Amino acid sequence: MRLKTPAAARKARRPAPRAGATAARAPKVRSLPGLEFSPAELAEAMNRGFEGYIVPVHLSPALFDARFRQVHLDLAASRILVASGKPVGLCLISRRGWSSYVAAAGVAPEYRGAGIARELMQECIRESRARGERRMLLEVIDGNEPAVRLYRKLGFVAKRRLVGYAHPGAVAELRKGPGTLPGEPLVEIDPLEFARETTREGDEGLPWMLAPETLASLAPPTRAFRMGPDARALVLEVPGTGHFLRGILVRRTARRRGLGTAMLRRLSAAHPGAPWKIPPVVPADLAGGFFMARGFHLESIAQLEMELDPRESAP
Repeated sequence: MRLKTPAAARKARRPAPRAGATAARAPKVRSLPGLEFSPAELAEAMNRGFEGYIVPVHLSPALFDARFRQVHLDLAASRILVASGKPVGLCLISRRGWSSYVAAAGVAPEYRGAGIARELMQECIRESRARGERRMLLEVIDGNEPAVRLYRKLGFVAKRRLVGYAHPGAVAELRKGPGTLPGEPLVEIDPLEFARETTREGDEGLPWMLAPETLASLAPPTRAFRMGPDARALVLEVPGTGHFLRGILVRRTARRRGLGTAMLRRLSAAHPGAPWKIPPVVPADLAGGFFMARGFHLESIAQLEMELDPRESAP
């Protein structure tokens, strides 16, 4: 697909050039399937598309693979923007059943504000409809008004707010107080076991990043732990950053017995010396009171989960 250049998109708004003047022309932008690109080119497209973004993105090919493998990225359905032979943006699409998920979408700074992102998203929506999908999901940072406006114009509807939490003093505070279970040490288990337990015992309708299908794709360095028969946790240690709590789960029949708190204390004792973070993928109405009551605070960055039915969107 050939997209408009920034110069062409703004041509109608510009006065006619003076006689003899030469208007600067931006390179033509093309949209190509992600399968046509190497890992290094895909990482470059990601980095260029998110250049100057609210959250800095600097991915190597290896980090790109690790980040998107877990969400079932479909490179055949994904689109990469190219100008003068160089990647300048992308729309990455993940797929499961009748649903697709915009895993990332962005355009290089010099191509923003010209309608290119809109055309790229429209192309991905048309292809989703042609595949017979019934739901298209995405997440956008709450407060990124240009992106939110674009998605609303395309027909996406905000479904819920996703938040994250942090506890800089986890070791000092999560060890305090009664409730730690003597004789129930942490036992490391296969991360896949945590995903299977989430399928049986987790809440329904979890966001894409917390869905059992996503969790089932996680592998070391992500680690999973069991405390007794009823409590489990999923943890990722990022050197220099801290520990990310990817999931904590207590079986339904054992809830409200202090097992979640005990698990946090056990994890804190087993992984001392670093803060704990929970990425902003947790529905705001899910477990917020639990974490806040245990000294966690809301992170400043939150996301909106938005949804579209491709069958009902305009062609």
